[in-house]
Amino acid sequence: RRFTELLSGQAYNVRVTYEYDLNDGNGNRIIYGNNSISTIAKTLPTVTLTKGGEYQEFLTFSISENDPNSCGSVNSIKLLKNNSIIQTASTVSQRQFTGLLSNTSYTIRLDYRYDLNDGFGEQTILRTVDMKTVAKTTPIVEINNIVSGTDYVSFEIDVYDIDNLGGVSSVGLYQD
Repeated sequence: RRFTELLSGQAYNVRVTYEYDLNDGNGNRIIYGNNSISTIAKTLPTVTLTKGGEYQEFLTFSISENDPNSCGSVNSIKLLKNNSIIQTASTVSQRQFTGLLSNTSYTIRLDYRYDLNDGFGEQTILRTVDMKTVAKTTPIVEINNIVSGTDYVSFEIDVYDIDNLGGVSSVGLYQD
């Protein structure tokens, strides 16, 4: 015999009723057999959310899952700034958020849903990791090699802009 669709990790009592007649004039008799049994509990999944790289305009991360009974899955991955959702991953396999502000703190939040089939229904594991994008470097503009004549000045402009944030938009000469 087999009972199916039972809850995991639960105790049950199997009761067998046996009816018989000894043909002795006393009619039918009943005996019972009882035995306690339990279903095996499913293993609680474990999920880890780990920092990857922190860059000027994007963040990367990794997720590791150990779900031996395949009873859960990633439900959502969200990027938060000051507890407000900034982005939601377009797929549960996405492992980076792009288009971010530099030098800004963010939180990545993972929502993992599982059901151990133990009568408690769907449960949620939340994991978060705090990350910060890298600051961009303020450019430096220097005027060098100044040469003055009676009716002219010449010079060189050196710009140090390692993040390519801009460009020279104008050069002017003003009298003090």
